[in-house]
Amino acid sequence: ILIQYTGTGSGPRYPSTQVTLPSANQSSIVSALSSNGSPKIPSGPYFLSSTGALYQPYRLYSDFAGAFTQPLIPASNGSYAALPAALPGIQSPAVGVPSRLYYTKTAAKPLAGVRLGIKDIYDVAGVKTSDGNRAFYGLYPPRTVNAIPVQRLIDAGAVIVGKMKTSQFANGEVATADWVDYHSPFNPRGDGYQDPSSSSSGPGAGAGSYPWLDLTLGSDTGGSIRGPSQVQ
Repeated sequence: ILIQYTGTGSGPRYPSTQVTLPSANQSSIVSALSSNGSPKIPSGPYFLSSTGALYQPYRLYSDFAGAFTQPLIPASNGSYAALPAALPGIQSPAVGVPSRLYYTKTAAKPLAGVRLGIKDIYDVAGVKTSDGNRAFYGLYPPRTVNAIPVQRLIDAGAVIVGKMKTSQFANGEVATADWVDYHSPFNPRGDGYQDPSSSSSGPGAGAGSYPWLDLTLGSDTGGSIRGPSQVQ
């Protein structure tokens, strides 16, 4: 069903957990709505169960450029969790994105509905930070709070869809000789095998490859944003 207005009545019964409906196919997942004490329902597409519960679908896109380390989905406590989904393809994790129809930009939320990828040097609550290094990823538990730049983007309404590749500890690396723990992202230019530069290569490759990805968060101390930006 498509809800085209915001209701203020009693509304449907809201489930409290995320679920996958039997009717969902390989290119969609669903997330249960939470009422948050308000009966208002955002405009947009929903699955309606036989019990009257509404579920927001997510569309799945293939990360064919290898730009992401970990696609994410919001958890019920305000943190994030890894998205347990995949699409056909070679080393192509699925990135889930919600409909933009659910969000309305306001003065307080100028980035409402903007799909955001986070360079994997920034902490995101609920998941680990790798800094582009497998050993570092295994050394520390999941983070409990968001990094300040991440939180500010969330507060402005941005929607996190995943964490994105970086060269190890944000050092400059050349594809593919220096990439050991993770394969370098693929540069969307030319034949797809040009060096994507670093260290914000994941955000750069994702922004250049995916029209469904609106914004990426990188970092720059010696050209780590400028390099990927100019070659992709």
